[in-house]
Amino acid sequence: MKKWFGATFLAVMVGGTASAAVRFVPMEEIAAEADTGVVGRVVDKYCAWDNEHKMIWTHYIVDQMQHVFGKDVEARFELNFAGGTVDGKTMIVTETPEPEIGQEYVFFVYDATKKFSAATVGHFQGLFKIVRNPQTGFTQLVNGENRLVGGDEDGRIIAGPGVTVDADNHIHLAPLSREEAGTPEAEPVIRDYRGQIVPEGARAIADAPGEKPLAPIDADAFIDYMRDLRARIRGEK
Repeated sequence: MKKWFGATFLAVMVGGTASAAVRFVPMEEIAAEADTGVVGRVVDKYCAWDNEHKMIWTHYIVDQMQHVFGKDVEARFELNFAGGTVDGKTMIVTETPEPEIGQEYVFFVYDATKKFSAATVGHFQGLFKIVRNPQTGFTQLVNGENRLVGGDEDGRIIAGPGVTVDADNHIHLAPLSREEAGTPEAEPVIRDYRGQIVPEGARAIADAPGEKPLAPIDADAFIDYMRDLRARIRGEK
């Protein structure tokens, strides 16, 4: 049996803030609102009912690799996200990220005492997976929506165009080109940076019209940027 919950409905149920949908959260707000910024590797997960046996939570076990700012956490800590499967029953909470075991992330999280449906600020917007660009060999980051993080022309770091991430943790820019297939009414053919057709199910989120390319940013530069934002907004050193 599966149960579906909208993120905002669950937020009301467990004490969060209601809204029509998960709204856009800029980096400045992520840096300001997070109780902790931390780099960690997800090593395990388990699902369990809450104490009232009404809600299923997925508990991710994370090994800390680097403290970014805010409250410190244990060398091994848990992050809790609403939803999961227990006793043959599944609860699915929309817009809630699902960190992958074995992968490294930069997390911006609330204190564990705050019972929101997602531990991360802005749901999928508050965690950033460390990936690799096969063209350059450098590490980069994508947020929980697989949007590539980079620098814009104003010097800000933002989550920009959608990308695909393969099994080797390599990013592939998509879409890069569009061709009409057959008639003007046909769906466009989308190809990756190598010119290969990207299957419909594997396509990343399409770029917004007029979206400008971003300068590549690695994990260290991103961490420094978020620390600087935190210091300027919250006065923390």
